[in-house]
Amino acid sequence: MIKYRFKTAGFTLTELVIATIIIAILLGVSIPMYLAQAERAMGAKAKENLQNIFNAQMIYVIDNETFTIDRAVLETYSPIGPDNVDWTYVIGATQTTFTATATRTSPNPLYNGRTISMTEESIITPLTYP
Repeated sequence: MIKYRFKTAGFTLTELVIATIIIAILLGVSIPMYLAQAERAMGAKAKENLQNIFNAQMIYVIDNETFTIDRAVLETYSPIGPDNVDWTYVIGATQTTFTATATRTSPNPLYNGRTISMTEESIITPLTYP
């Protein structure tokens, strides 16, 4: 009679299940943290563009003694950046005041409607949620 020897190399089903559960837990923790960081980066991008709008308005006021809502004119003073999938920018102005508002336009409806604004005093309102 021939005896066979089986090697016990490899993983058991229990070990594979435990490894899969550990990986799932790590993903469950890391993915929300990554998405939160990405959203913070988007907010920083909007604040930077609002600061560029502010800088352009200040230079425009020095030249013309009034504010403007014309983005094309402001672009000649400082690069603002275009509206895109992430943010839409609206500039409101009177003779002596202005407000620039960035509104979040994300493909993810969870983030839509968030706004950041800046006034002529360079005051940036924090990110607000709808």
